Amino acid sequence: MTIYSEAPKSFESYDQFIFPSRLDSILSFFMSAPESVPQVCLFHGHPGVGKTSFGVFQGEKCAGYLRYMGMNESLRQHKELQDLRLNSKSLLSRRKSDERHLAEVTVMDEFHNLSFGQQDIFKLKLSSLAEDQRVIICANTTNKAGIDKVISPAILSRCHAIDFNIYDDDLSEVAEKALKQFSLLTRHEVMQYMPDYRRMAREQKLRESMSKHSLDTVAY
Repeated sequence: MTIYSEAPKSFESYDQFIFPSRLDSILSFFMSAPESVPQVCLFHGHPGVGKTSFGVFQGEKCAGYLRYMGMNESLRQHKELQDLRLNSKSLLSRRKSDERHLAEVTVMDEFHNLSFGQQDIFKLKLSSLAEDQRVIICANTTNKAGIDKVISPAILSRCHAIDFNIYDDDLSEVAEKALKQFSLLTRHEVMQYMPDYRRMAREQKLRESMSKHSLDTVAY
């Protein structure tokens, strides 16, 4: 059965992402030297902090092929995850330029929805990637369900984990960046919605639409 997973829309440029400096230094390095990216990365953190969006962005910019594997849809359409091969052509593929540093980037999204046993199905494949292949695993973590609660030990041992969470020391810096990007939101709203950038983007888009509708009504 072919899987047509809906990957997040790619950002136009890296500058559109909102990351604290400690994370920005790592991710900007990944963009400038993709060949140096660990073969298997685990992006983890609260929902809406940009894990999957950045993974897709990196794949589109740095690889000949981007493959997106949404675990939620995969679980719905397959009785056995053994049917899903990491190099399967049934995954959503976006072909880009052949003149890239990497041949393939596969984004495995919503990985936390798999049981440890289901996750471990992929452990051998993750250990035998070609030199120019990369895998980005995205998983939601919370204060109550940390990385060791949602990712199996076997997978963790094969990953370079990167924490996308926003911490108290990051709030001021990140809020200033968010206010510039989401100019129709107040500081109070930005702090209230933190760290869910998706919600900020939805609110910004809604207000832009409302403003445009008001102007069109006046013009009419």
